Amino acid sequence: MPENVKKPGSVTGFFSSARADGQFSVCKLEQVERRISAYGSLKIDRVNAVLTKTADKFAVTAGGKIKYTLRFTNYSSVDMFGVGVCDKLSPKTALIQGSVEPAPQPGETLETGVCLGVVLAGQSKTLKYAVRVNGGAAGDILNTARAAFCFNDHHGVTHRRETESAAAVTPIVEAGLRIAKTADKTFVTGDDTEIACTLFVCNTGGVSIEHITVRDEIPAGMAYKRGSTVFNGAPPLMDMNPEDGIDIGDIGPNGCFEIGFTLTIL
Repeated sequence: MPENVKKPGSVTGFFSSARADGQFSVCKLEQVERRISAYGSLKIDRVNAVLTKTADKFAVTAGGKIKYTLRFTNYSSVDMFGVGVCDKLSPKTALIQGSVEPAPQPGETLETGVCLGVVLAGQSKTLKYAVRVNGGAAGDILNTARAAFCFNDHHGVTHRRETESAAAVTPIVEAGLRIAKTADKTFVTGDDTEIACTLFVCNTGGVSIEHITVRDEIPAGMAYKRGSTVFNGAPPLMDMNPEDGIDIGDIGPNGCFEIGFTLTIL
């Protein structure tokens, strides 16, 4: 299999011209000379196809989703036809049905090859699909894609070639979310009217956790004090009852978020 050309060049072919010069005498007695020249040319096609594979994220968790894009680019001086791309999935993933674009024709699969048709000189076409990472999977997701294509040289002879993408590597990282709750009192007396509570929400994993909502059930005999909620110990005070759910957004790896609020004793 020919290797991918790392630095694509011009999409034009190579042309070379040759010339031969000589002289002859029309009449030896008169010593009259004439010159004559002949020309010839040679054309060499440039053929260079590159297949790249990229993922939409640098890391993923078990059960997460990855979207792949395969791009076939024709850096040649000739058009390519019968272009087909195949990709054998990692055993740590499963194809999400209906995610392959363009949709495979009857009898085609991602692993046996999906036809992209004709790719003109200097142009490219893409194939996209998505996978779900298996539960309990660990380590790296590693695989490469392959493409086969045909082209005609300037003599009309058909050739078939293959190329392979560089490996796409996506590490699987663990996600962990932990919550702890503290209060400014361990017991109450008849003189106590309020308890200050704090929730600590921490991301213990190696990947960001998004769209986090925190809820806290208020014990019987207590009620939320309106306008007592504060984020990360800093104003402003907000009227956000933890029993209704509080959206705190995203927490990055090894990050924490603090929610403070006050309960009144009924």
